[in-house]
Amino acid sequence: VCAQCKPIFLQRMAEGVPASGGIGLWREGKKLVTRSETPLPDRCVKCNAPANGFRLKRVLYWHHPAYYLLLLCNLLILLIVVLIVRKKAILHIGLCEAHRKQRMLAIIICSIGMLGGLAMIIGSVFASSGWLALAGSVIFLAGAVWGVAKGRTIAATKIEQENVWVSGVCREFLDQLPER
Repeated sequence: VCAQCKPIFLQRMAEGVPASGGIGLWREGKKLVTRSETPLPDRCVKCNAPANGFRLKRVLYWHHPAYYLLLLCNLLILLIVVLIVRKKAILHIGLCEAHRKQRMLAIIICSIGMLGGLAMIIGSVFASSGWLALAGSVIFLAGAVWGVAKGRTIAATKIEQENVWVSGVCREFLDQLPER
């Protein structure tokens, strides 16, 4: 361990992160950079509070944004190409109790909104009501957007052969990592 990385390495050891956890984990600006399956410190990625051993498995996928130009051809072609070329990384992130509850609440609101909206859309068929179908569609979409916006923990902004760039990690968590 170099002299610059020694304080961070010792802190990770005190937190119980395996010695290999210091390898392949750093920050670049506001992004966490790591390798797939690299152990992260036992801290919440959203607020840097102790995660108390809780790990949430996140499977991240990424493809270059230029592939969206295939939408000009056909949506089906885009989907097939993206499924073939996307890159995958697996991270086990720490979340504190408060952020676990916040995520669970977002999932519940999303599920209720989407199911309620779908029920209204189906009910509109039997009631022959266009307004009920419109309201159901709005509620369904609002539930989906709420779930994506509030339930998301982290996101991959780039995945290369060995490294993963991750957004959605708080500044305090990143400040404990070496800059590259």
